[in-house]
Amino acid sequence: MNNYVFPGLRPFIDAAAVAAGKHPQHLGRGASLWHCTQIQDALGQLPKLADRGPLMAHARSIRDELAIVLAGIDAALDEVSSECGLISRADKTPIKRRA
Repeated sequence: MNNYVFPGLRPFIDAAAVAAGKHPQHLGRGASLWHCTQIQDALGQLPKLADRGPLMAHARSIRDELAIVLAGIDAALDEVSSECGLISRADKTPIKRRA
């Protein structure tokens, strides 16, 4: 057994927010997503388990699902921005309207 106590996701999410130039309080309810709570629960249990591999694989699988969802959201934002002549997420410059 390990003596490590997982502090929860919040300190890691807060540090990521600061690194991205955001104040952690401005993240909204993103940290309360089902995916986050599942990963937090899994990581909290890991130090107590003898066989940690399956639970870590489960946590990584949930993270990968969330990454796919975010990629889909990015694609939707880009398409709607393009179709509406708004700003491109990639380069933050106005998109020229099609003739």
